[in-house]
This record gives sequence, structure tokens and C-alpha cells, in this order.
Amino acid sequence: MPPEGLPSLIVQLDTTQRQLNDLLDSVADQDWRPAPDEWSFRFIAGHLAINEQECFLERINGIASGREPRFAYYSNDDRDFSVLDLQDSLRAWHATRQKIFAIVQGMPEAAWSMTAIHAIAGRITLMDILRSMLEHDREHLANLKPIMKTYLQFH
Repeated sequence: MPPEGLPSLIVQLDTTQRQLNDLLDSVADQDWRPAPDEWSFRFIAGHLAINEQECFLERINGIASGREPRFAYYSNDDRDFSVLDLQDSLRAWHATRQKIFAIVQGMPEAAWSMTAIHAIAGRITLMDILRSMLEHDREHLANLKPIMKTYLQFH
């Protein structure tokens, strides 16, 4: 049986992903950036897709293995996402998130008590990873909303 807060967390994750997707999907210029040292919309979408695949999905699979894996701090901030198409990244991000939802909704009860050791956060659970996903979405929403206002002023 899944933990009590899982259905609500999945709804929130679905909602924040849709909000981010709608904002990013609405831009015509994938490469516009508010300042030369800030990410373009293409980079944000690429970051979201790759982060979901390489960090969150891998950690969920790692914990589900039952081996109590150890995870280093993950960052893809120095990656070049300029070769990725924004729409392709949004589709990949959605597909990975749906895969994560299917995995966690099908987990046996024993899996919810399994843990991993994170280099900074210490001992973490599957629910901790899902909460991290939501926090990551919310951070990007908070950053993207004012950027979108600026973008719309110029387009």
C-alpha cells in the first residue's frame, strides 16, 4: 500500500509539470534569454528533461533495487542544451515523469521504507525524491514566471 500522501503528491507533480510545460510551450523563440548569462527557454526545457531522467528516475530505480545506494550531488547546470529542441525536451520530460508515476504507483509496500544515502541530504526515501521533484518544479516555476513577463514585453 502506498504512503498516505502519495496521491496528493502525484497530483501536485502533474500540475506543476503542466504549468511549466504550458509556459515553455507558449514561447516562439526557444533561444531567447533575459540576459546573456541566463538560460534560454531551450536550456530550461532540456534541463528539466535530462534532470528527470538522469537524477530522479535513476534515484527511484536505485532505491527500488533494495541495495541502499549512495547518491552524489547531481547537477547538470554546466551542460550545453543548445542542440536539444524545446518541444522534444518537453515530450521527453513528460514521458519520464509518467514512467516515474507508473513505477511508484506499482511499488510494493515494503519499497516505501527502503532508503538511499545522499551526499548532502543523508538518508532519503522514495517520498523524499518525489518531494524533491516537486520542489525542483516549483523553483523553476518561480524563476520562469517573471522571465515570461519580460519575454512577452518584447514579443
